[in-house]
Amino acid sequence: MGGRSPLEVHVSAPSPESAKRLADVLIEERLAGYVRVIGPMFSVFRWREEVEATHEYLVIAKTFDDAFDRLAERVAAEHPYDVPEVVAVPIARVAESYAGWLAAQVPAPPELSVAEADPACEATAHRGGTGA
Repeated sequence: MGGRSPLEVHVSAPSPESAKRLADVLIEERLAGYVRVIGPMFSVFRWREEVEATHEYLVIAKTFDDAFDRLAERVAAEHPYDVPEVVAVPIARVAESYAGWLAAQVPAPPELSVAEADPACEATAHRGGTGA
């Protein structure tokens, strides 16, 4: 896994169709490797100073910390709620075989070049040195 931290991301959705759409987008765009939809469930919350009580569906996505921001942006773009719930829970332990499979489903973002990560390396590279 190379230091990547797995996450379980929870997103509530108002309907099974909305939950399915979110699941499809996250899998198709490789922002999650596995998505489970549970529901209906009963939710109670305050919205615009009113107490709301409704049935929702819970979308649970397995991903990595380095994909969370992109995943949250896609959920916000696709979700019918003004303020969708997007909550990540760290996965403390995971079977090595599952972690490897998940990493293959959710590729890591492109790494920074050495010069971007350490300006001193760029200067060394321009002088023809190895930086060692």
